[in-house]
Amino acid sequence: MNKTVIRLLVGIVLVLAIFWRIKAVEFNLYPHGDVFQEVLVARELPKSYLFTLPYQGVVDSHLAQVTDKVVITDKPPLWPFMISFFSYISQNDTFLVAKYLSLFFGILSLGIFYKLARVFFEKEFSLLAMLIFSTNYLMIDFSGNGSRYMIQTFLLLCLIYGLVVKNWREKRVVIVSSSFLGLLVLVNYPMVAMLPAIFFAYFRNGYLDLKNIFLSLAVFTICLTPWISYNLYNYGTPLLATNLSRIETELGTSSAVTTWEEGKLVFQSSIQNKTLIDYISLIPGFAFPNFVFLAKKMLVVLPVLTPFLLILPFYWRQLLKNKRIAIFFLITFIQVITFISWRVLKFRFFVSISPLFLISGLLAIEHFRKPIRRYILWATLLGTVIVSIAIYSKNPWHTYYYNGVFTEDQFRQEGELSYMEMLSRHHKFSSLVPRNGGVSTDMERAYFLDNPIYLTNPLGSDHFQEIVSTYKIKYLWQEGAIDKITLAKLPMVRLKAQMEGEYLYSIEEQ
Repeated sequence: MNKTVIRLLVGIVLVLAIFWRIKAVEFNLYPHGDVFQEVLVARELPKSYLFTLPYQGVVDSHLAQVTDKVVITDKPPLWPFMISFFSYISQNDTFLVAKYLSLFFGILSLGIFYKLARVFFEKEFSLLAMLIFSTNYLMIDFSGNGSRYMIQTFLLLCLIYGLVVKNWREKRVVIVSSSFLGLLVLVNYPMVAMLPAIFFAYFRNGYLDLKNIFLSLAVFTICLTPWISYNLYNYGTPLLATNLSRIETELGTSSAVTTWEEGKLVFQSSIQNKTLIDYISLIPGFAFPNFVFLAKKMLVVLPVLTPFLLILPFYWRQLLKNKRIAIFFLITFIQVITFISWRVLKFRFFVSISPLFLISGLLAIEHFRKPIRRYILWATLLGTVIVSIAIYSKNPWHTYYYNGVFTEDQFRQEGELSYMEMLSRHHKFSSLVPRNGGVSTDMERAYFLDNPIYLTNPLGSDHFQEIVSTYKIKYLWQEGAIDKITLAKLPMVRLKAQMEGEYLYSIEEQ
Protein backbone atom coordinates (compact mmCIF):
# COMPACT_ATOMS: atom_id res chain seq x y z
CA MET A 1 0.00 0.00 0.00
CA ASN A 2 1.62 3.29 -1.06
CA LYS A 3 1.98 6.35 1.15
CA THR A 4 -0.74 8.34 -0.60
CA VAL A 5 -3.35 5.65 0.03
CA ILE A 6 -2.24 5.31 3.65
CA ARG A 7 -2.49 9.06 4.22
CA LEU A 8 -5.92 9.16 2.61
CA LEU A 9 -7.13 6.25 4.73
CA VAL A 10 -5.73 7.79 7.91
CA GLY A 11 -7.39 11.10 7.08
CA ILE A 12 -10.77 9.47 6.46
CA VAL A 13 -10.64 7.42 9.68
CA LEU A 14 -9.60 10.44 11.76
CA VAL A 15 -12.38 12.59 10.34
CA LEU A 16 -14.88 9.82 11.12
CA ALA A 17 -13.41 9.36 14.62
CA ILE A 18 -13.79 13.07 15.41
CA PHE A 19 -17.28 13.08 13.86
CA TRP A 20 -18.42 10.23 16.14
CA ARG A 21 -16.89 11.94 19.16
CA ILE A 22 -19.03 14.96 18.36
CA LYS A 23 -22.03 12.63 17.96
CA ALA A 24 -21.25 11.20 21.42
CA VAL A 25 -22.08 14.63 22.86
CA GLU A 26 -25.50 14.28 21.25
CA PHE A 27 -25.99 10.64 22.33
CA ASN A 28 -25.35 11.33 26.02
CA LEU A 29 -28.72 12.80 26.94
CA TYR A 30 -28.22 12.37 30.68
CA PRO A 31 -25.27 12.35 33.07
CA HIS A 32 -23.98 9.03 34.41
CA GLY A 33 -22.97 8.09 37.95
CA ASP A 34 -20.30 10.47 39.25
CA VAL A 35 -21.05 12.93 36.46
CA PHE A 36 -24.33 13.76 38.22
CA GLN A 37 -22.39 14.87 41.28
CA GLU A 38 -19.80 16.79 39.28
CA VAL A 39 -22.23 18.80 37.15
CA LEU A 40 -24.46 19.52 40.15
CA VAL A 41 -21.50 20.66 42.27
CA ALA A 42 -20.42 22.84 39.33
CA ARG A 43 -23.91 24.37 39.31
CA GLU A 44 -23.68 25.26 43.00
CA LEU A 45 -20.08 26.56 43.13
CA PRO A 46 -20.74 30.11 41.79
CA LYS A 47 -23.53 30.56 44.35
CA SER A 48 -22.04 29.32 47.62
CA TYR A 49 -18.38 28.65 46.70
CA LEU A 50 -18.82 25.35 48.53
CA PHE A 51 -18.21 21.86 47.19
CA THR A 52 -21.84 20.87 47.72
CA LEU A 53 -24.83 19.66 45.77
CA PRO A 54 -27.53 22.32 45.32
CA TYR A 55 -29.80 20.26 47.59
CA GLN A 56 -30.47 20.00 51.30
CA GLY A 57 -30.08 16.68 53.08
CA VAL A 58 -28.15 14.82 55.75
CA VAL A 59 -25.00 16.77 56.69
CA ASP A 60 -21.74 15.33 58.07
CA SER A 61 -21.47 16.21 61.75
CA HIS A 62 -18.28 18.28 61.34
CA LEU A 63 -19.94 20.32 58.54
CA ALA A 64 -23.31 20.95 60.17
CA GLN A 65 -22.30 24.49 61.18
CA VAL A 66 -21.06 25.29 57.66
CA THR A 67 -24.00 24.29 55.44
CA ASP A 68 -27.29 22.42 55.39
CA LYS A 69 -26.60 21.14 51.87
CA VAL A 70 -25.10 17.78 50.94
CA VAL A 71 -21.29 18.09 50.77
CA ILE A 72 -19.39 15.84 48.33
CA THR A 73 -16.49 14.41 50.30
CA ASP A 74 -14.90 11.90 47.93
CA LYS A 75 -14.61 13.67 44.57
CA PRO A 76 -11.52 15.50 43.28
CA PRO A 77 -11.99 19.22 42.53
CA LEU A 78 -10.42 20.08 39.18
CA TRP A 79 -13.11 18.75 36.86
CA PRO A 80 -16.10 20.34 38.69
CA PHE A 81 -14.21 23.64 38.96
CA MET A 82 -13.46 23.62 35.22
CA ILE A 83 -17.09 22.82 34.39
CA SER A 84 -18.30 25.57 36.72
CA PHE A 85 -15.91 28.17 35.32
CA PHE A 86 -16.73 27.57 31.66
CA SER A 87 -20.43 27.24 32.41
CA TYR A 88 -20.37 30.59 34.21
CA ILE A 89 -18.55 32.49 31.45
CA SER A 90 -20.56 30.87 28.64
CA GLN A 91 -23.91 30.88 30.50
CA ASN A 92 -24.54 27.29 29.39
CA ASP A 93 -25.81 24.29 31.34
CA THR A 94 -23.07 22.55 33.33
CA PHE A 95 -23.71 19.14 31.78
CA LEU A 96 -23.49 20.56 28.26
CA VAL A 97 -20.21 22.28 29.17
CA ALA A 98 -18.89 19.05 30.70
CA LYS A 99 -19.63 17.16 27.49
CA TYR A 100 -17.82 19.70 25.32
CA LEU A 101 -14.85 19.74 27.68
CA SER A 102 -14.59 15.95 27.49
CA LEU A 103 -14.84 16.26 23.69
CA PHE A 104 -11.98 18.78 23.70
CA PHE A 105 -9.70 16.51 25.72
CA GLY A 106 -10.82 13.46 23.75
CA ILE A 107 -9.61 15.07 20.53
CA LEU A 108 -6.38 16.32 22.14
CA SER A 109 -5.70 12.78 23.37
CA LEU A 110 -5.50 11.55 19.78
CA GLY A 111 -2.52 13.82 19.14
CA ILE A 112 -0.60 13.10 22.33
CA PHE A 113 -1.18 9.35 21.90
CA TYR A 114 0.37 9.50 18.43
CA LYS A 115 3.36 11.48 19.73
CA LEU A 116 3.89 8.89 22.48
CA ALA A 117 3.59 5.99 20.03
CA ARG A 118 6.21 7.62 17.80
CA VAL A 119 8.68 7.41 20.69
CA PHE A 120 8.65 3.61 20.34
CA PHE A 121 7.53 2.82 16.79
CA GLU A 122 8.00 3.92 13.21
CA LYS A 123 5.43 6.19 11.58
CA GLU A 124 3.32 3.49 9.89
CA PHE A 125 2.72 1.50 13.07
CA SER A 126 2.20 4.65 15.14
CA LEU A 127 -0.51 5.75 12.72
CA LEU A 128 -2.18 2.34 12.86
CA ALA A 129 -2.06 2.45 16.67
CA MET A 130 -3.67 5.90 16.65
CA LEU A 131 -6.42 4.64 14.33
CA ILE A 132 -7.13 1.75 16.73
CA PHE A 133 -7.22 4.23 19.60
CA SER A 134 -9.49 6.63 17.71
CA THR A 135 -12.05 3.99 16.61
CA ASN A 136 -12.37 2.39 20.05
CA TYR A 137 -15.98 2.98 21.15
CA LEU A 138 -14.90 3.35 24.77
CA MET A 139 -12.81 6.38 23.76
CA ILE A 140 -15.56 7.68 21.49
CA ASP A 141 -18.27 7.63 24.16
CA PHE A 142 -16.09 9.03 26.94
CA SER A 143 -15.14 11.89 24.62
CA GLY A 144 -18.73 13.07 24.82
CA ASN A 145 -20.24 11.92 28.12
CA GLY A 146 -18.97 14.75 30.33
CA SER A 147 -16.94 12.57 32.70
CA ARG A 148 -13.43 13.37 33.94
CA TYR A 149 -11.79 10.34 32.36
CA MET A 150 -10.70 11.93 29.07
CA ILE A 151 -8.87 14.77 30.80
CA GLN A 152 -7.33 12.10 33.04
CA THR A 153 -6.18 10.15 29.97
CA PHE A 154 -4.81 13.29 28.31
CA LEU A 155 -2.83 14.36 31.40
CA LEU A 156 -1.53 10.83 31.96
CA LEU A 157 -0.28 10.55 28.37
CA CYS A 158 1.34 14.00 28.64
CA LEU A 159 3.07 12.96 31.87
CA ILE A 160 4.32 9.71 30.36
CA TYR A 161 5.58 11.57 27.30
CA GLY A 162 7.50 13.96 29.54
CA LEU A 163 8.98 11.09 31.54
CA VAL A 164 10.17 8.98 28.61
CA VAL A 165 11.18 11.69 26.13
CA LYS A 166 12.13 14.98 27.72
CA ASN A 167 15.43 15.86 29.37
CA TRP A 168 14.79 16.19 33.09
CA ARG A 169 17.97 18.18 33.55
CA GLU A 170 16.02 21.15 32.18
CA LYS A 171 14.02 23.03 34.81
CA ARG A 172 11.26 23.85 32.31
CA VAL A 173 10.69 20.14 31.69
CA VAL A 174 10.67 19.43 35.43
CA ILE A 175 8.11 22.17 36.10
CA VAL A 176 5.75 21.26 33.24
CA SER A 177 5.84 17.49 33.86
CA SER A 178 5.41 17.87 37.63
CA SER A 179 2.47 20.19 36.96
CA PHE A 180 0.86 17.47 34.85
CA LEU A 181 1.25 15.10 37.80
CA GLY A 182 -0.29 17.59 40.23
CA LEU A 183 -3.23 18.26 37.92
CA LEU A 184 -3.66 14.52 37.40
CA VAL A 185 -4.09 13.99 41.15
CA LEU A 186 -6.63 16.83 41.27
CA VAL A 187 -8.61 15.02 38.56
CA ASN A 188 -8.46 11.58 40.20
CA TYR A 189 -6.94 11.04 43.65
CA PRO A 190 -5.58 7.49 43.08
CA MET A 191 -3.21 9.03 40.52
CA VAL A 192 -1.04 10.02 43.49
CA ALA A 193 0.40 6.53 43.00
CA MET A 194 2.23 8.05 40.02
CA LEU A 195 4.42 10.18 42.31
CA PRO A 196 7.33 7.68 42.23
CA ALA A 197 7.39 8.13 38.45
CA ILE A 198 9.31 11.36 39.00
CA PHE A 199 12.31 9.28 40.02
CA PHE A 200 11.98 7.10 36.90
CA ALA A 201 12.87 10.09 34.74
CA TYR A 202 16.07 10.66 36.68
CA PHE A 203 16.87 6.97 36.34
CA ARG A 204 16.65 7.41 32.56
CA ASN A 205 19.07 10.33 32.69
CA GLY A 206 21.53 8.21 34.65
CA TYR A 207 21.88 10.33 37.77
CA LEU A 208 19.90 11.87 40.62
CA ASP A 209 19.72 15.66 40.59
CA LEU A 210 18.57 16.50 44.12
CA LYS A 211 17.78 20.12 43.23
CA ASN A 212 15.45 19.10 40.42
CA ILE A 213 13.88 16.35 42.53
CA PHE A 214 13.05 18.92 45.21
CA LEU A 215 11.78 21.23 42.46
CA SER A 216 9.53 18.41 41.18
CA LEU A 217 8.09 17.82 44.63
CA ALA A 218 7.68 21.56 45.20
CA VAL A 219 5.75 22.04 41.94
CA PHE A 220 3.58 19.02 42.75
CA THR A 221 2.85 20.45 46.21
CA ILE A 222 2.08 23.91 44.79
CA CYS A 223 -0.52 22.33 42.49
CA LEU A 224 -2.30 20.78 45.49
CA THR A 225 -1.96 23.81 47.79
CA PRO A 226 -5.02 25.78 46.52
CA TRP A 227 -7.28 22.79 47.14
CA ILE A 228 -5.85 22.14 50.60
CA SER A 229 -6.19 25.85 51.44
CA TYR A 230 -9.77 25.87 50.15
CA ASN A 231 -10.68 22.97 52.42
CA LEU A 232 -8.99 24.55 55.43
CA TYR A 233 -10.77 27.86 54.89
CA ASN A 234 -14.25 26.50 54.18
CA TYR A 235 -14.37 23.25 56.16
CA GLY A 236 -11.56 23.48 58.71
CA THR A 237 -9.81 20.35 57.46
CA PRO A 238 -7.19 19.92 54.71
CA LEU A 239 -8.48 16.56 53.53
CA LEU A 240 -12.24 16.90 53.36
CA ALA A 241 -12.60 15.58 49.83
CA THR A 242 -10.49 12.46 49.49
CA ASN A 243 -11.10 8.82 48.74
CA LEU A 244 -10.34 8.05 52.39
CA SER A 245 -14.10 7.74 52.83
CA ARG A 246 -14.06 4.80 50.40
CA ILE A 247 -11.26 3.16 52.37
CA GLU A 248 -13.26 3.70 55.56
CA THR A 249 -16.15 1.82 53.96
CA GLU A 250 -13.92 -1.20 53.41
CA LEU A 251 -12.51 -0.99 56.92
CA GLY A 252 -15.95 -0.89 58.46
CA THR A 253 -15.39 2.61 59.83
CA SER A 254 -18.31 4.06 57.93
CA SER A 255 -20.97 2.63 60.24
CA ALA A 256 -22.88 5.66 61.41
CA VAL A 257 -26.07 6.98 62.89
CA THR A 258 -28.11 10.03 62.00
CA THR A 259 -29.36 12.34 64.71
CA TRP A 260 -31.65 15.36 64.71
CA GLU A 261 -29.62 18.33 65.94
CA GLU A 262 -30.66 21.98 65.88
CA GLY A 263 -33.11 21.50 63.06
CA LYS A 264 -30.82 19.36 60.88
CA LEU A 265 -30.41 15.66 60.27
CA VAL A 266 -26.72 15.06 61.05
CA PHE A 267 -24.57 12.12 59.99
CA GLN A 268 -22.36 10.85 62.85
CA SER A 269 -19.52 8.50 61.84
CA SER A 270 -18.38 5.86 64.30
CA ILE A 271 -14.64 5.50 63.74
CA GLN A 272 -13.31 2.08 64.65
CA ASN A 273 -9.75 1.20 65.58
CA LYS A 274 -8.55 0.11 62.13
CA THR A 275 -5.67 1.26 59.98
CA LEU A 276 -4.41 1.36 56.42
CA ILE A 277 -2.80 -2.03 57.08
CA ASP A 278 -6.28 -3.45 57.58
CA TYR A 279 -7.29 -2.13 54.16
CA ILE A 280 -4.17 -3.60 52.53
CA SER A 281 -5.07 -6.98 54.03
CA LEU A 282 -8.37 -6.84 52.12
CA ILE A 283 -6.74 -6.26 48.72
CA PRO A 284 -6.07 -9.94 47.81
CA GLY A 285 -9.78 -10.65 48.19
CA PHE A 286 -10.78 -8.36 45.35
CA ALA A 287 -7.51 -7.94 43.37
CA PHE A 288 -7.82 -11.32 41.65
CA PRO A 289 -11.48 -10.87 40.53
CA ASN A 290 -10.54 -7.39 39.35
CA PHE A 291 -7.62 -8.77 37.35
CA VAL A 292 -9.86 -11.40 35.73
CA PHE A 293 -12.37 -8.68 34.83
CA LEU A 294 -9.53 -6.57 33.40
CA ALA A 295 -8.25 -9.42 31.23
CA LYS A 296 -11.74 -10.33 30.03
CA LYS A 297 -12.69 -6.78 29.14
CA MET A 298 -9.41 -6.04 27.35
CA LEU A 299 -10.30 -8.78 24.85
CA VAL A 300 -13.30 -6.62 23.94
CA VAL A 301 -11.72 -3.18 24.28
CA LEU A 302 -8.57 -4.24 22.39
CA PRO A 303 -9.43 -7.28 20.23
CA VAL A 304 -6.78 -9.40 18.42
CA LEU A 305 -3.80 -7.58 19.97
CA THR A 306 -4.56 -8.36 23.64
CA PRO A 307 -3.54 -12.08 23.58
CA PHE A 308 -0.10 -11.07 22.33
CA LEU A 309 0.51 -9.39 25.70
CA LEU A 310 1.10 -12.91 27.02
CA ILE A 311 4.41 -13.13 25.16
CA LEU A 312 5.86 -10.04 26.85
CA PRO A 313 7.52 -12.10 29.64
CA PHE A 314 9.58 -13.94 27.03
CA TYR A 315 11.14 -10.70 25.79
CA TRP A 316 11.34 -8.74 29.03
CA ARG A 317 15.13 -8.64 29.14
CA GLN A 318 15.47 -7.29 25.61
CA LEU A 319 12.69 -4.76 26.15
CA LEU A 320 13.97 -3.47 29.47
CA LYS A 321 17.39 -2.73 28.01
CA ASN A 322 15.70 0.35 26.58
CA LYS A 323 15.23 2.74 29.53
CA ARG A 324 12.28 4.48 27.90
CA ILE A 325 10.46 1.18 27.49
CA ALA A 326 11.38 0.22 31.07
CA ILE A 327 9.86 3.45 32.39
CA PHE A 328 6.74 2.95 30.28
CA PHE A 329 6.20 -0.56 31.65
CA LEU A 330 6.79 0.61 35.23
CA ILE A 331 4.11 3.27 34.78
CA THR A 332 1.72 0.76 33.20
CA PHE A 333 2.36 -1.62 36.10
CA ILE A 334 1.59 1.14 38.62
CA GLN A 335 -1.66 1.93 36.81
CA VAL A 336 -2.80 -1.70 36.77
CA ILE A 337 -1.90 -2.31 40.42
CA THR A 338 -3.62 0.93 41.46
CA PHE A 339 -6.90 0.04 39.80
CA ILE A 340 -7.11 -3.68 40.63
CA SER A 341 -6.33 -2.82 44.27
CA TRP A 342 -9.49 -0.74 44.49
CA ARG A 343 -12.66 -2.24 45.90
CA VAL A 344 -14.30 -2.68 42.50
CA LEU A 345 -12.53 -2.27 39.17
CA LYS A 346 -15.05 -0.12 37.35
CA PHE A 347 -15.38 -0.13 33.60
CA ARG A 348 -14.63 3.59 33.31
CA PHE A 349 -11.12 2.95 34.68
CA PHE A 350 -10.33 1.31 31.32
CA VAL A 351 -10.30 4.71 29.61
CA SER A 352 -6.81 5.59 30.86
CA ILE A 353 -5.51 2.00 30.96
CA SER A 354 -6.47 1.08 27.38
CA PRO A 355 -3.94 3.29 25.52
CA LEU A 356 -1.17 1.89 27.73
CA PHE A 357 -2.23 -1.66 26.88
CA LEU A 358 -2.34 -0.75 23.19
CA ILE A 359 1.27 0.45 23.23
CA SER A 360 2.25 -2.58 25.33
CA GLY A 361 0.68 -4.83 22.70
CA LEU A 362 2.74 -3.20 19.97
CA LEU A 363 5.88 -3.67 22.05
CA ALA A 364 4.95 -7.34 22.51
CA ILE A 365 4.99 -7.95 18.75
CA GLU A 366 8.03 -5.74 18.10
CA HIS A 367 10.22 -8.81 17.46
CA PHE A 368 7.88 -10.15 14.77
CA ARG A 369 8.66 -9.56 11.14
CA LYS A 370 7.25 -6.33 9.74
CA PRO A 371 4.55 -7.92 7.51
CA ILE A 372 3.26 -9.99 10.44
CA ARG A 373 3.10 -6.93 12.69
CA ARG A 374 1.25 -5.07 9.97
CA TYR A 375 -1.34 -7.87 9.60
CA ILE A 376 -1.86 -8.02 13.38
CA LEU A 377 -2.46 -4.28 13.61
CA TRP A 378 -4.81 -4.17 10.63
CA ALA A 379 -6.71 -7.12 12.14
CA THR A 380 -6.87 -5.27 15.47
CA LEU A 381 -8.16 -2.14 13.73
CA LEU A 382 -10.80 -4.18 11.89
CA GLY A 383 -11.77 -5.95 15.13
CA THR A 384 -12.02 -2.63 16.98
CA VAL A 385 -14.28 -1.17 14.29
CA ILE A 386 -16.51 -4.28 14.32
CA VAL A 387 -16.80 -4.19 18.13
CA SER A 388 -17.57 -0.45 18.05
CA ILE A 389 -20.31 -0.98 15.45
CA ALA A 390 -21.76 -3.82 17.55
CA ILE A 391 -21.80 -1.65 20.69
CA TYR A 392 -23.43 1.21 18.79
CA SER A 393 -26.05 -1.10 17.29
CA LYS A 394 -26.97 -3.02 20.43
CA ASN A 395 -27.62 0.01 22.63
CA PRO A 396 -30.37 2.30 21.27
CA TRP A 397 -28.91 5.17 23.33
CA HIS A 398 -25.41 4.53 21.88
CA THR A 399 -23.72 5.15 25.25
CA TYR A 400 -21.12 3.00 27.00
CA TYR A 401 -20.40 4.32 30.51
CA TYR A 402 -21.52 1.19 32.39
CA ASN A 403 -20.45 -1.43 29.85
CA GLY A 404 -22.89 -4.36 29.80
CA VAL A 405 -22.75 -5.02 26.04
CA PHE A 406 -20.48 -8.08 25.75
CA THR A 407 -19.71 -8.62 29.44
CA GLU A 408 -21.41 -7.47 32.62
CA ASP A 409 -20.10 -4.50 34.55
CA GLN A 410 -18.74 -5.34 37.99
CA PHE A 411 -20.21 -2.17 39.49
CA ARG A 412 -23.61 -2.28 37.79
CA GLN A 413 -24.04 -5.87 36.67
CA GLU A 414 -26.98 -5.11 34.40
CA GLY A 415 -24.91 -2.51 32.59
CA GLU A 416 -25.60 0.47 30.39
CA LEU A 417 -28.89 -0.60 28.82
CA SER A 418 -30.83 -0.89 32.07
CA TYR A 419 -29.20 2.26 33.46
CA MET A 420 -30.29 4.33 30.47
CA GLU A 421 -33.76 2.81 30.66
CA MET A 422 -33.91 3.87 34.31
CA LEU A 423 -32.85 7.46 33.54
CA SER A 424 -35.32 7.63 30.67
CA ARG A 425 -38.04 6.46 33.04
CA HIS A 426 -37.03 9.12 35.60
CA HIS A 427 -37.17 11.81 32.92
CA LYS A 428 -40.60 10.70 31.74
CA PHE A 429 -42.05 10.43 35.25
CA SER A 430 -40.68 13.84 36.30
CA SER A 431 -43.45 15.50 34.27
CA LEU A 432 -45.97 14.05 36.76
CA VAL A 433 -44.28 15.64 39.79
CA PRO A 434 -46.04 18.88 40.83
CA ARG A 435 -43.86 21.99 41.04
CA ASN A 436 -45.68 23.55 43.99
CA GLY A 437 -43.61 22.09 46.81
CA GLY A 438 -40.44 20.40 47.98
CA VAL A 439 -39.64 16.85 46.90
CA SER A 440 -37.72 14.21 48.82
CA THR A 441 -35.90 11.95 46.37
CA ASP A 442 -32.46 10.74 45.27
CA MET A 443 -29.85 12.60 43.23
CA GLU A 444 -30.55 11.00 39.85
CA ARG A 445 -34.26 11.77 40.07
CA ALA A 446 -33.58 15.25 41.46
CA TYR A 447 -31.64 16.15 38.32
CA PHE A 448 -34.90 16.20 36.33
CA LEU A 449 -36.71 18.58 38.70
CA ASP A 450 -36.49 22.28 39.50
CA ASN A 451 -38.32 21.99 42.85
CA PRO A 452 -36.60 22.51 46.18
CA ILE A 453 -35.08 19.09 46.83
CA TYR A 454 -34.35 17.12 49.98
CA LEU A 455 -31.90 14.34 49.08
CA THR A 456 -32.65 11.88 51.85
CA ASN A 457 -35.71 9.67 52.21
CA PRO A 458 -37.16 10.62 55.62
CA LEU A 459 -39.40 7.55 55.95
CA GLY A 460 -36.94 5.56 58.06
CA SER A 461 -36.28 8.41 60.46
CA ASP A 462 -37.81 8.87 63.89
CA HIS A 463 -38.00 12.57 63.04
CA PHE A 464 -40.26 12.32 60.02
CA GLN A 465 -42.54 15.16 61.09
CA GLU A 466 -39.66 17.50 61.94
CA ILE A 467 -37.88 16.79 58.65
CA VAL A 468 -41.02 17.29 56.57
CA SER A 469 -41.83 20.53 58.38
CA THR A 470 -38.27 21.95 58.40
CA TYR A 471 -37.54 21.24 54.75
CA LYS A 472 -41.12 21.92 53.58
CA ILE A 473 -41.42 18.52 51.90
CA LYS A 474 -44.73 17.95 50.10
CA TYR A 475 -43.84 14.94 47.94
CA LEU A 476 -41.85 11.72 48.11
CA TRP A 477 -40.58 10.30 44.80
CA GLN A 478 -38.97 6.89 44.98
CA GLU A 479 -38.59 3.50 43.37
CA GLY A 480 -41.10 0.96 44.64
CA ALA A 481 -44.13 1.35 46.85
CA ILE A 482 -44.03 2.22 50.54
CA ASP A 483 -44.95 -0.84 52.58
CA LYS A 484 -48.34 -1.00 54.28
CA ILE A 485 -46.92 -0.99 57.82
CA THR A 486 -45.12 2.30 57.22
CA LEU A 487 -48.17 3.82 55.55
CA ALA A 488 -50.32 2.82 58.52
CA LYS A 489 -47.95 4.75 60.82
CA LEU A 490 -48.00 7.79 58.53
CA PRO A 491 -51.63 8.42 57.51
CA MET A 492 -50.67 11.81 56.05
CA VAL A 493 -48.72 10.06 53.24
CA ARG A 494 -50.91 9.34 50.21
CA LEU A 495 -50.10 7.73 46.85
CA LYS A 496 -50.42 10.38 44.13
CA ALA A 497 -48.97 8.76 40.97
CA GLN A 498 -47.15 5.65 39.81
CA MET A 499 -45.63 4.42 36.55
CA GLU A 500 -43.25 1.56 35.72
CA GLY A 501 -41.87 1.21 39.23
CA GLU A 502 -41.81 4.96 39.95
CA TYR A 503 -43.96 6.08 42.89
CA LEU A 504 -44.95 9.60 43.91
CA TYR A 505 -46.51 10.22 47.33
CA SER A 506 -47.98 13.45 48.64
CA ILE A 507 -47.75 14.50 52.27
CA GLU A 508 -50.97 16.05 53.52
CA GLU A 509 -50.87 18.81 56.11
CA GLN A 510 -52.03 17.71 59.55
